[in-house]
Formats: sequence, structure tokens, C-alpha cells
Amino acid sequence: MKKGFSTYIAAPEMKEVVVLYDDVFLASAYNEISPDDGEAMKNYIERACIIQMPERAMKLLSLKEGDHVMVKTERGIIVVKAMGIEDESFLIPKSPIVLSLCEPGEYRQIMAVLTKTDKEVSELLIAPNTPAH
Repeated sequence: MKKGFSTYIAAPEMKEVVVLYDDVFLASAYNEISPDDGEAMKNYIERACIIQMPERAMKLLSLKEGDHVMVKTERGIIVVKAMGIEDESFLIPKSPIVLSLCEPGEYRQIMAVLTKTDKEVSELLIAPNTPAH
């Protein structure tokens, strides 16, 4: 099997401060999800697993709207969907999935390496009636 040159080139990545923000509707939806309600769970994950990033960053990482992004910190890795914004900030809504990347007591921002990926959006394990933050 012949390998192309791109097989040996790493995907572009960038290290950025990602701000975690409270989404009142997301927190409310989390508190009402039943682990047995697949449709509600799917809708929650669609809303929780996003990163809003500057258009310039999306270009640098060769991302289009909806592409998957690996968010890697010293505590772990998650995969979210990219959304372009005009602001220069990198934003992810607070949810149990992103909070798993945070150091205890540090829930405002994380330093993360961002890379385009083909991996699926991260699964979310929810314990019933557990607060989102």
C-alpha cells in the first residue's frame, strides 16, 4: 500500500486559553435529562459539545462550521464541534464533559491544544439529578 506525503504531516494545532461560560438553558436541560431519553440526550450533547472560535483560527486549523475539534489539556481530551464567531475568544459552554478537563476549583478557563479530528463528538455520561456545575 502506497502512503501519501500527507500521511506523515501532523494536523495543524494551536494552544489557546478557552473560556468556559455558563449557559442557563444548557444547565436547565441537563438537570431534566433522563439517561433513558435518547433524543433529549442527543439534543443536550449537540448543544454542550461545541467550541466557538474566531474565524481566523478556523482557517489556521482548516476547519469548516461543524467540523470536529479535539480539545486536549493535561487532564484529558474531548471532541467537540467547531462554530465560527467574529469575536477573538475561544468559548465552550460549561457542562460535565468540559469540566472533566478542569483542575479542581478552576472552572473559568482552560489552556488547551486544539486540533482538527475525524473522531466522534465526546460521549456524555450523566448521573440523574446531578447539577451541571
